[in-house]
Amino acid sequence: MNNIDIEAILRDLTAFNREVQIDTLVSAVRREDIPATQAIGYVDRVFETFRRVGPQETEDAYTLKTLLGIGESYELLSCFNQAATVYQEALDMARRLEDRASEADLLWKISRVQRRHNRWQEALENLQQSQRIYEELSDEAGMAWCQINRGIIDFERGNYSEATDAYQQALETGERIDNRRIVAAATMNLGILATIRGDFDEAIVHYQNSLSLYEQLDSPGSIARAYQNLGMCHAAKENWAEALDAFERSLEISQERGNLRQSASTYVEKAAVYLSLSDTTMAATYCARAMDIFKEVDYPLGIAETYKVLGRLFTRKRDWITARGLLEESLRLCREYDNPLGIAEVMYEIGNLHAAQNEREAARRSLESAREQFESLGAKHQIDAVQELLNTL
Repeated sequence: MNNIDIEAILRDLTAFNREVQIDTLVSAVRREDIPATQAIGYVDRVFETFRRVGPQETEDAYTLKTLLGIGESYELLSCFNQAATVYQEALDMARRLEDRASEADLLWKISRVQRRHNRWQEALENLQQSQRIYEELSDEAGMAWCQINRGIIDFERGNYSEATDAYQQALETGERIDNRRIVAAATMNLGILATIRGDFDEAIVHYQNSLSLYEQLDSPGSIARAYQNLGMCHAAKENWAEALDAFERSLEISQERGNLRQSASTYVEKAAVYLSLSDTTMAATYCARAMDIFKEVDYPLGIAETYKVLGRLFTRKRDWITARGLLEESLRLCREYDNPLGIAEVMYEIGNLHAAQNEREAARRSLESAREQFESLGAKHQIDAVQELLNTL
């Protein structure tokens, strides 16, 4: 389907040609190979057109389905505020219709959007409501998805033991009810925890298993995330060629789907690899691309991650003032949005900056703070890196 077709569908809708369904248009926009900003514009127009057409009250079920599709399109395109607004409208309708299954699903989706903005308490409250409904409905798959989402929240807040338990429970449920999508999601998240522990071989097995399942399920967005995680694992092992290959595979899919935040995250990871390869020009280029997107989609922790990599870059350039300013802003954002792993990583970079300036005592203080934080998280690989730098002071 090309852009002219999309315009034609919009004209049909405006002319009240109800033979052309809005969900057809939503699907077309989401699979169309067009720039993300243009896709967002189309979704905006779909939403506006849908409101003008105004379905009859007897079509409430259709309206609910359409709102869900529009909300998912916004979320896919990293427009989280718009997604939350549409999901809330759909949730209100699901409650009027007494559609408990849709109510649970929408609460889960709203929680997911809130989690992506690090609004932990609100995310947990909606997730708990969702889980209670799934329990009432005896929906084991729904309960497992709630466990995975809870695990991600625990992970982001540094509660790795709780996250592990949540993922394991979801994995067991997924295997018991033969739900490959749940198994794949739980497996991939267990791989992320293994990467942080420094158990790279275990992590790679997890990622490859989840990747195989996602390919069977034909789930491009999840495939992109699996490739990015695999790339991060290879980067931690300093397998640079394998890391770049995995990142490129992830990026190709994310760009095709218009997933801005995923694309930006991969840009940052590529920048870090090129910096490790001493290619500061490529590193700066990818950081600039990531920063533009993170600002567009309003993702502060993505900005913090980009500042961290740029801080490392300017440390290498011996531009101490710029490096310090970038790292201090990265640290501020990580603290503001309660990201303990990010705090530890930035403290390590600040220690590295002090060491490069031969400020031994300041370097030791920052590195010991980083080590303490890494120890509390069980991040063994990072602990070793900190200790290696401390040994040179």
